[in-house]
Amino acid sequence: MKKTLSLTVIIHTKDDEKKIKDCIQSLPDYVQEILVADMRSRDKTVTLAKQLGARVVTVQDHGVAEPERDKTLELAKTKWILVLDSDERLTPFLHRKISKIIEEDSADAVAFPRKI
Repeated sequence: MKKTLSLTVIIHTKDDEKKIKDCIQSLPDYVQEILVADMRSRDKTVTLAKQLGARVVTVQDHGVAEPERDKTLELAKTKWILVLDSDERLTPFLHRKISKIIEEDSADAVAFPRKI
């Protein structure tokens, strides 16, 4: 029997209405929770994220995501968490790779190379 995959994706945003849709739509079907940590966007980022099924929380705007990252990680409802920037996309290859890592439950942390 195949194990049910449990993954939360956290996306930190600030005025990312032009990026958030493609980011969320690149996520695999097995993602159980999309958590957008928004740093007080003034555009349509929050509205678009909610329309795409994300849970949105407002966090302090420090100019960068790192000061709020630990607080946001605590909000995740699953064991496995993937943190993305709104300009990042997951490929089908990464969908399979992440699925395998979760199924095997063989890592405490994983880093993926970024393609620029």
